[in-house]
Amino acid sequence: MKRLQNVLVHGAKAGIKTAFWVLKMMIPITLGVTLLKWAGVIALLAEWALPFFKYFGLSAQGVLVFITASLTNLYSAIALFATLEIDFRMATILAAATLICHNLIVETVIQRKAGASALYMVLLRVGTGLLVAFMLNIILPTDYSGTLIVDKHPVAESTLWGILWEWGVSMLKLTPIILGLIVALNCLQQFLKEFKLINLLVIPFKPLMRLFGLAPESSFLWAVMNSLGLAYGGAVLIAEYQEGEINPSQARLLNTHVAITHSLLEDTLLFAAVGIGAFWLFVPRLVLSVAAVWIERFFRAQVLDTSRVLSPKPVQPPQEY
Repeated sequence: MKRLQNVLVHGAKAGIKTAFWVLKMMIPITLGVTLLKWAGVIALLAEWALPFFKYFGLSAQGVLVFITASLTNLYSAIALFATLEIDFRMATILAAATLICHNLIVETVIQRKAGASALYMVLLRVGTGLLVAFMLNIILPTDYSGTLIVDKHPVAESTLWGILWEWGVSMLKLTPIILGLIVALNCLQQFLKEFKLINLLVIPFKPLMRLFGLAPESSFLWAVMNSLGLAYGGAVLIAEYQEGEINPSQARLLNTHVAITHSLLEDTLLFAAVGIGAFWLFVPRLVLSVAAVWIERFFRAQVLDTSRVLSPKPVQPPQEY
């Protein structure tokens, strides 16, 4: 009983510390993005970027959805589906792309603290998101159609104080959820490690992790981040990384994988619930994430091998007897 109590106390302390860091980072970032959106800066960026995004099957309103989701979250994208003229084909392209490329600022900060390069994570997620959009724009027929299950309504005019009030209320609702989830995950993590139960996850997931190019020890973290996402599950990766439970090389590869697939369960269901086909939401992300990890592993191996050839060990002088 004493052992369990110690585990829960340690997990709660670590969870509270990490949760406060996440909130300290998240609150000013989301406030800043909210003000940029209210000021029309995001809409201006969308208009400026339209010539480039035409190659990805997006209209001006589609570009607005993509940029908004990239800076905020997927709920913003779905909300815009209900207020803008987005047809089913474009909604499918946007859903597949924004599942990879969303909430970039917050989630990149989290991944950087968990051992990843911030610049690489941004380039990887934006690049793969646009790649998916480009491929779907080629693959999907021009008459690809279906039914979006959203209630269409006009954009409501909001004052600055109205926008700030909505933001404040959402953060008040979100704060206890973040705190509770991160503390619970840290306690679960400590419990599994203390009582040697983590192997129960590692053993069945081992073949899958090897297929993905990841270390078998990444099983628990992979499961957490593909169910809860980077904003919440990433806090557990940060704790593991900072405590040395996962080495830097494994952390970088896992970050590469989950940058593309994170919240594979919840986010996929989110868009499926509004009528988007699950195949386009699931398969491209999974395939690209596996490819990205194996390409990174190949690149590292080639660089390391080349560096060894170019920098051979110095020849030792003959010993004198």
